[in-house]
Amino acid sequence: MFRFSLRSMMIGVTLVCILLGGRIEYLRQMAMFHRREYRILGEIAVRTPTGPYDPGIEPMVAMMNYHLQMEAEYNQAILKPWTMIEENPPPETAP
Repeated sequence: MFRFSLRSMMIGVTLVCILLGGRIEYLRQMAMFHRREYRILGEIAVRTPTGPYDPGIEPMVAMMNYHLQMEAEYNQAILKPWTMIEENPPPETAP
């Protein structure tokens, strides 16, 4: 059977907490990044001079949906920091 001292256990618990805290901070920053990108694209889409039926809006809407989905995934991962997030490349913006 394994025998550990209290000091070893406390060091191990401290290291796990530091690693999980760093992972949670990374996930939080990535969620904020995707939220910021979503808002920027939304502001650009609103300011288009030809209105919502401009053909250039469709790729922008796809990018907005991508950032919205990624923000949701990162926010979910904050609750379970051990989960891995597969960040697929964003959709093509223009042919």
